[in-house]
Amino acid sequence: MGRILVSGATGIVGTPLVAELDTLGADVLVMRSHGEPSPGARVPSFDDRASLERAFDGIDVVLLPFPLAPDMPAMARMARSTTT
Repeated sequence: MGRILVSGATGIVGTPLVAELDTLGADVLVMRSHGEPSPGARVPSFDDRASLERAFDGIDVVLLPFPLAPDMPAMARMARSTTT
């Protein structure tokens, strides 16, 4: 699966997404918009290309979820189950 970086990991979509990825045993890092970097978290600025490049270094997949619907994680699981 590779190393996954999730933007908005504390939001309405990001929180359950990170929880589900953790359940699956994924190597997940979170990207947040404020605070200091810490183990498992990166804090780039979307206005600073160099900080984004540092945040994405060593990452295989970047997920930038947007809250389209409160039940999006369940909908995504359902969609995924139809393709396997």
